[in-house]
This record gives sequence, structure tokens and C-alpha cells, in this order.
Amino acid sequence: GGAVHHDQLIGVEFGSKVHTSNGKSWVHVLHPTPELWTLCLPHRTQILYSTDISLVTMQLGLRPGSVVCECGTGSGSLSHALVRSIAPTGHLYTFEFHEQRVLVAREEFSNHGMGDLVTLTHRDVCKEGFGLEGIADAVFLDVPRPWEAIGSARTAMKEGGGRFSSFSPCIEQVQKTVEALQESGFVEIEVMECLQRPYDVRTHRMEVPEIGLRVPSDCRGASTDQKVCEDEEGKSKWREEEEMSEVVDEEGLGQEERERDRAGGLGETNEQGDVPSDKHGKIAE
Repeated sequence: GGAVHHDQLIGVEFGSKVHTSNGKSWVHVLHPTPELWTLCLPHRTQILYSTDISLVTMQLGLRPGSVVCECGTGSGSLSHALVRSIAPTGHLYTFEFHEQRVLVAREEFSNHGMGDLVTLTHRDVCKEGFGLEGIADAVFLDVPRPWEAIGSARTAMKEGGGRFSSFSPCIEQVQKTVEALQESGFVEIEVMECLQRPYDVRTHRMEVPEIGLRVPSDCRGASTDQKVCEDEEGKSKWREEEEMSEVVDEEGLGQEERERDRAGGLGETNEQGDVPSDKHGKIAE
């Protein structure tokens, strides 16, 4: 519980523990990262989140020292991740057609210590192009009509080639972009969709299904070991009952045989070996 006031964090070293106002809880002061900035930045446009950003940076093959051209600065979510990947010797050339967004993003880059690694330009790349030639290792587009900037992206890449990536929400945009890439001589073109599926771990208790075995009522609620012992005792009792029934059956057969023998001395038997009797059940004389 409690709250952490902004003044408590000013001048505090990263990794320090700061207690809340009521002294019952505390928080750690974390170093800012592109992931944290993505979660808390002021939204001026729709942004890319960490799931898509990770795929983009991997597909572009970025490393320290890479030169990247980005079209569609927007809120700067991807820009921060790109700068981290290419620092400390790389450079990001990012372009935004909306002037007010350019002013805000430029201030954010400066406040976050990224000013020397980023060149932000106010320009509509789809109409005017990047204005760069043969310097980029990779180009990324996040614009409504990316196919219109494919030619300019090819010009901005180094003579030895480079990697290209475009983010589009609609399949129609993807189709037109792929056609433009093929016409401009790009190869190994792939279309990908990145989905994130979090797992929610829960604990469920399941009842033991009925499988035809008889469980005495006194076993309910007992531990597993106790039930096993009682089951074993029950099995022993069942075996004893089966053996007893067999003995009784054998004795019963012997008794019937003795009755027949006794009846044989009093009268004749029929074809089935039974002693004739009248309707009152008396042995016939």
C-alpha cells in the first residue's frame, strides 16, 4: 500500500529501494529501457509493442554500428529499440510527415540521451523519398502506402544490398508491397505474423472417477496410503468369502449326494437320478 511521490525518485541511483508513503511497501528504481518506454509513452499514434519489435529487429539483422532508415517515427516506440540495437556507433535516420510529432519526438530523443544517435527529419517519404543514397544497412517502413517508398528504400541501401521490413495491418497492403519489392529486385521475400499467447497457470483438483471398485464408507476422507491398506484388506476379505463359498458349494453337493443315497434305500429314482415324490413332497414308498 501507499504511494511513491515523483520527488522521491529524483537523484536516486538506479537499483535503489524506495519506500512508499506509509512505509509498508517499497519499489525498485529501474533503469529506463525501450520496453518500459513502450508501456508508458504518450500515444500520438498507434505503436509497435515488444512482440513485433523483437521480430523486426531480428529480421533487419541489426547490430552495433548498423545504419537504419525508419519511415514513420510516430510515437517513437520502435525508434528507441532500434537505437539500443545499433548503439554506440550506429545511426538511425527516422522520418515523420507530421510536424508536431516531429517536434515532440525530437525533444524526447534529446531528453533520453539519444540525440547523437538519431537524425529526425520532417518529410513525407512516400512522395519525396528518403533523400539518402547508399548508406543504409536496413530500411523499415510503417506507413499506409509502403509500396510507394520501395524505390527510395532501395536507393538508400548500400551498394552491396541490405535488409528491408515493412509493417502493415491489412493483407491488401502486404500484396501491393510484395509486388513492388519483386519489381525492384528484392529476393527472399517473406510474410510473417507474430502472435503472443501468454499462459495462465492454475491449480485444479479433480475427483477420482468411479471405475467399479467398492470403496468402504469409512475410507472416504482418509489418506491415499490408508485407502490402499484398507483396499488390500478388503481384497483379502473378498478372497476369503470366495473360498468359503466354494467350500460350502462342495459340502452342499456332498449333502445332496448323501440325500440321494439315503433315498435310494427307500425307493427307486427316476431317469434323472431324482427320488419320486408325491404332491405333498413325501418320499414315495
